[in-house]
Amino acid sequence: MKKEKILIDYLPKKISRPLQTFFEDVIVSFRRKNMLKLYSDFVGEGDLAFDIGAYRGLISDILLALGAKVVIVEPNPEMSAALQKKYQEKSDVTVLNMGAGSADCELDFHINEKIPQSCTFSEAFISESRYSLRTWEGTVRVPVAKLDTLIDKYGTPKFIKIDVEGYEWSVIQGLTKKVPFITYEFHREFMEDTKKCAAHLSSLGDVTFNYNLELNYKSTSPEWLTLDALFADLDSRKEENLKGDIIVKMA
Repeated sequence: MKKEKILIDYLPKKISRPLQTFFEDVIVSFRRKNMLKLYSDFVGEGDLAFDIGAYRGLISDILLALGAKVVIVEPNPEMSAALQKKYQEKSDVTVLNMGAGSADCELDFHINEKIPQSCTFSEAFISESRYSLRTWEGTVRVPVAKLDTLIDKYGTPKFIKIDVEGYEWSVIQGLTKKVPFITYEFHREFMEDTKKCAAHLSSLGDVTFNYNLELNYKSTSPEWLTLDALFADLDSRKEENLKGDIIVKMA
């Protein structure tokens, strides 16, 4: 694994934040067609979706465009407040300033002021990931709920998207109920956790898999894969800093 430090890591917050927003919006505009096609396999008009780790709501926007109702779980108070404002006129959006995890509790959430998409509950992400050269300035105590708890309160979603910067295994441990479609982020340096997530989900029902690579928003395999085939494919890839999303279909 190669440690990563990019331009925005060296810039002050007043420059790095708007620059990130600009590049993210450009990427979404170029990839919007792919995103709509990918997520239309998971949700349609009136379906419920959970966006766990929503950041700026970029995926929530796509889910809403497809007609879904969205429960947003965002532990960063600043991002959550921005999402509340962004969706205040939307009756089909619920924004929760909290995290998801393996237990109903409160946890310290690590804040990166310059690069808020790097905020995380995961100590390992801070110390062991490709991004460990970055700086997390402090923590904020936030409530955390299991996915099961959220389902009990809001209903069973058709789709759950999980993007929580190295905390995916903890989030998925909080799920014991069947959900038709799930995506969760993976990083090569945390592949053992990625495998634990897949094995746990396989225990909940008849599960098949696919994956998409970072910012590609396309299923990589033309067919759904078994658990063994998924990781044989991932293990065969040569990218040093492999990253993307595992796609899970559960029956």
